[in-house]
Amino acid sequence: MGYQAIEEPWARPPELTAPGVGGTWSDAPALVTDFDLGELSWQRLDSATIDLAGLARVEIDHCHLKNVTFANGDGTEVAVAESVIEGSDLSRLDMVSIAECRISGAKLVGTSFSGKVIRDTELDGCVLRLANLRMVSLQRVAFVGCTIEDVDAYGADLEDVSFNDSTMSAFSIDQAAATRVDLRGCTTLGLTAIARLDGFLVSDDQLFALAPQLAAAAGLTIEAGT
Repeated sequence: MGYQAIEEPWARPPELTAPGVGGTWSDAPALVTDFDLGELSWQRLDSATIDLAGLARVEIDHCHLKNVTFANGDGTEVAVAESVIEGSDLSRLDMVSIAECRISGAKLVGTSFSGKVIRDTELDGCVLRLANLRMVSLQRVAFVGCTIEDVDAYGADLEDVSFNDSTMSAFSIDQAAATRVDLRGCTTLGLTAIARLDGFLVSDDQLFALAPQLAAAAGLTIEAGT
């Protein structure tokens, strides 16, 4: 679309209210296995391990999870709504939905969101590495101070997504569709598999930094410097 005046905010922010987390901090055992039909609701857990063994799906809502890890999550679908998650390890989980959540300091290494939905969520200080965002729908999602590396977003639908104070490398957007995706806050910007960039917003400085990637996408051969 070329140069244009921008009315801030360009990407609509997540529609977040203060999560209605109930209860008091639980004196939970180190290993949490007591689920009510795969539901974890209105709980405050600190420094616990949640065992997902034998569960096909777990619904987490109105919870505050701090320094929590998940064990035996292979084959378990995890849905999270209206919750706060701090300093927790969400690696290698199959996340089927995240809605109206605040997630901070979390590790998401090898986490799969493939074909699922993330909406009205803020991720602050999180690490996404080797995450699977193929065919995912992101709606009103803010990444703040995140590290994003080797993430596959093939065919993803990104709408009102912003990146602030975040580093990005090897972020594949092959066949992705974008509507108001604000990349200006990326301190490093590493996009791969670029076919089209309509719907994305970058700054002047980022445009020049993207030149080699844009040239490669256009099939342009450039003489190497000596």
